[in-house]
Amino acid sequence: MIKTVLKVSVVASLILSAGNAGISDGLVAHYEFEGNANDSSGNGNNGTEYGGVGYVDGVIGKAGSFDGMDNYISRNIDVSETKYSVSVFFKTTSLDGGLFQVGDGELGVNGHDRHIYLSSGKVCTRVWSDETICTGTKYDDNSWHNIVHKYDGTKQYIYVDGSLLATGSKGSSDFDWQTHISIGFSQDAYNKYFNGLIDDLRIYNRALSDSEIKELYNLKNGTISSDNCNLSSKLDKYDFIDMVVDG
Repeated sequence: MIKTVLKVSVVASLILSAGNAGISDGLVAHYEFEGNANDSSGNGNNGTEYGGVGYVDGVIGKAGSFDGMDNYISRNIDVSETKYSVSVFFKTTSLDGGLFQVGDGELGVNGHDRHIYLSSGKVCTRVWSDETICTGTKYDDNSWHNIVHKYDGTKQYIYVDGSLLATGSKGSSDFDWQTHISIGFSQDAYNKYFNGLIDDLRIYNRALSDSEIKELYNLKNGTISSDNCNLSSKLDKYDFIDMVVDG
């Protein structure tokens, strides 16, 4: 019995370490919303809550609950100007609302350049000026969905639930407003504040690969992409020890 327990424990540890190695690379901030707005990346980018953000059961542990009126989370972070990715889970019945932005201050009143928001139920993003891109599908269905907004230095991309749904360009101007992030808010949204649940928001200083984006989506189901986890080869390196207990 104890031998079996030890094997299960080692296997579980291997699965977690193998699956999370890639999606931790280049992580600037990670907000899990486990009763607070703390950053679990180890970089100390804890957020500040405004307007009374709530915490309820989410897709992974707890989630932040936003009322669409005046609550949001902000943090001063120098987000990468060359390549970056943002991954976030959300759940809502609202057609419009801001999920994320980068701006000059807490709400980017004087300048803002990267956005994720819902417009008529569709996921939309913008990088600097000019082109806004949106999905063709609506997501105001009260179900959990994962968005990844990626910028690779030339183009921006929207992934929803692990699939690429929209591609566009970056505007012609350079980034000027990259000092603060806002969670649950976007100046580009018709309703700037988000009404719904937000969970497991991650900010990266690099462009994620397609397999990493699928892996982030699979966190919803507690599964790990085979592209990032060769468990059998890892198990071959371990010998399991028999233990005998008296009585």
